[in-house]
Formats: sequence, structure tokens, C-alpha cells
Amino acid sequence: DGAVSVLSTSDSTSAWITRERNRAISRENTIETNLNSEITRSRSREDSLVVAFGNEVLRSTNQDTTLVGRLDREISRATQSEALKELLANKATGITDATNNDTNYPTVKAIKGYVDGAVSVLSTSDSTSAWITRERNRAISRENTIETNLNSEITRSRSREDSLVVAFGNEVLRSTNQDTTLVGRLDREISRATQSEA
Repeated sequence: DGAVSVLSTSDSTSAWITRERNRAISRENTIETNLNSEITRSRSREDSLVVAFGNEVLRSTNQDTTLVGRLDREISRATQSEALKELLANKATGITDATNNDTNYPTVKAIKGYVDGAVSVLSTSDSTSAWITRERNRAISRENTIETNLNSEITRSRSREDSLVVAFGNEVLRSTNQDTTLVGRLDREISRATQSEA
């Protein structure tokens, strides 16, 4: 108690307490100012983040909707495409296996075997040979007719072209003479009008 009494009445102690009090108050004010600034900054930042978060939610929702739509369209396209795909279970190894139905399909080897067999039969058949001879004769006759008609058309068109060339030359000569006559008349009319107007 005696020491406290001495401290409380000592001028140097009182001055020290005052200085410490003033320092503490100043520091507390600075801390409070900094705290308020930080509160303002953090709240502003939080508001910005809330807006950014809302925008991101909207963007991602729209993107998700777009992706879902694209996914649905792709699923629909793929499903339709796969529905048209030929199933291996419907593969026929022979032409006759696929006869009279729209489900089975023959392999390339089956088609080749069928065609080779048909060609072999055709090449050794008397009726086929006669048919081929008749078709050959018909084709040759038709080709000869077409060639004759073509030659006739060539002769006709060349004759017509020659006539047109002559007619064109005559027209050029006529129009040139006519132009010369008109130019002469125009010159004379200009001269007459000029003298009359003078």
C-alpha cells in the first residue's frame, strides 16, 4: 500500500501512466479503424462473391441445360442410327438364305458366289448363247443407224453453218455501207444546220 501510494503520487509515474494510456487509446483507435476497414472490405468482397456465385450458378445451369439437350439429341441420333444397323444375327451366307424377306442380308462372298454361278450357267447355255447373239446383232444394227444419223446431222449442220457465214458476211457489208451513208448524211446535216444557224 505504501508503494502504490508513492507511485500514484509520483510525477514521473503519473506521466508514464498518461503516456501509456494515450498510447493504448491511439493503438486501440488504429485497430478499430483497421477493423472497420476490414469489415467494410470483407463485406464488399462477400457481396461480390455472392453475385459472382449467382452468375456462375446461372451460367452452369444454362450450360448444363445446353449439354443435356445436346446429349439427348446425340442419344436420339445414335439410337436411330443403331436401329438401322444390320445385325450379325441376320447375316445370310447364301443368296437363297435371304430370299423373300427384308431382314436377312447376304455377305459379299455369298453374292459373288451367286453371280459367278449364274454367269457360268449363262455362258454354257445354248439359249443364252442365242440370246447374246441376237442382242449383239441388235446393238450393231442400232449403232449403225445412229452413226448414219450422226453423219447426216454433221453434213446438214456444216452446210447450215456455211450458209450462216455467208449471210453474216453479207449483213456486215450491208450494215457497213449503211453506216457510211448515214455518216455522210449526218455530216451534211451538221454542215447545213451550222450555216443556217450562223
